[in-house]
Amino acid sequence: MTSHTQEDDARELVGIVEAVRHHNPDDGWTVARVRVSEGSGEGSLVSVVGNLAEAREGMEVKLWGEWVTHPQWGEQFRFRRYELRQPMTVEQIKRFLASGAVRGIGPATAELLVARFGDDTLNAMTDPDQLRQVPGIGKRRAQAIAERWRRQRLDDKQRTLMRLQGMGITAAQAIRIEKQYGGDALAVVQDNPYQLALEVEGIGFKIADRIARTVGMSRNSPARLQAGLGHALQQAAQQGHCFLPKPRLLEYAGQLLECDDPEMLADACDAAVDQGWMVVERMEPGEGARAAEVVYLPRLWRAEHETARHIRRLLDAPAGRPAGGGDVPEPAAGGGGARGPRQQGVGAHRRAGRGEDHGHQGPGGGVRGVGLPRAAGQPHRPRRAAAVRAHRPAGEDHPPAAGD
Repeated sequence: MTSHTQEDDARELVGIVEAVRHHNPDDGWTVARVRVSEGSGEGSLVSVVGNLAEAREGMEVKLWGEWVTHPQWGEQFRFRRYELRQPMTVEQIKRFLASGAVRGIGPATAELLVARFGDDTLNAMTDPDQLRQVPGIGKRRAQAIAERWRRQRLDDKQRTLMRLQGMGITAAQAIRIEKQYGGDALAVVQDNPYQLALEVEGIGFKIADRIARTVGMSRNSPARLQAGLGHALQQAAQQGHCFLPKPRLLEYAGQLLECDDPEMLADACDAAVDQGWMVVERMEPGEGARAAEVVYLPRLWRAEHETARHIRRLLDAPAGRPAGGGDVPEPAAGGGGARGPRQQGVGAHRRAGRGEDHGHQGPGGGVRGVGLPRAAGQPHRPRRAAAVRAHRPAGEDHPPAAGD
């Protein structure tokens, strides 16, 4: 798709949804036909595409986006943000109710309600006694309709989506955030938007960083530093590193985050490990080398141990007999001694594998290395290979590996 002009980028469009061609309930992706009700083009029928939490005929929507031209479908209005409007005219109310927006009301009942109450229909629907004045609506049905409509008018989900978009979050991102956290979505975004980068699909560090600036979070907040360390490991993983030595991780993250306080970064790293967002392992020294702490993303720590376990299984299998299976170990909780990594909150690292910055490379796609990721144009520096070690405590009942 190509934009008509740069001036179109912040266009607004207000109209009534006349037809829903496609709606994906998982991510809200919607293709619809909208009758423009305000401004230039009033009365014209246009195609709109974007993310709506719900899509029904008769809805009045205000959309923010741009006009684009699709090579197959022609001119469309592609929106990034939206707002639902309350139906105002009698015709709008009738179309809204006839679309099935309120369970228990179909086209026939919508016609009767509007004929009885006119443009006051939506207010009348909160009162069971008034609803019983409509032919065909008895006491029990009137109470059920009134209760449903009262709940729908106070719909926390729609209010949450509107407020999230008011923070500069796109409709698509707001829908994913609300699905992840439900009624806690606003609290999560306001308290620690960097949590989104670790737990919400399609939201990485850069998006979370932009949201954090919108809500006024400090650039040196512990939450930002923790998320930035994870982002640095993601960047390293894309260049083939399964881990980074802790001093080099702190150096690289400091460059990315523009933070020149090594102590703050070290504290943030410890906190991220304690929350299960990273894994620290103490590497045994080789000949002429010192012991050192190295830091992994949990999924890559698991991938290394999975690989080592399979190699050990194949080496130990008697010739001519199939090698038996087994499960990969979980990181042990507690201090990062020589026999195991330091990590708490094992469930967190399963979530850490999701998101726009997570998944550019498969869990076993990198070679363990100790160098910093190279910047563009920087010459390649050879990386020292490290031995793959089996790690499976005897007698421990291990859960399945992430992604199984």
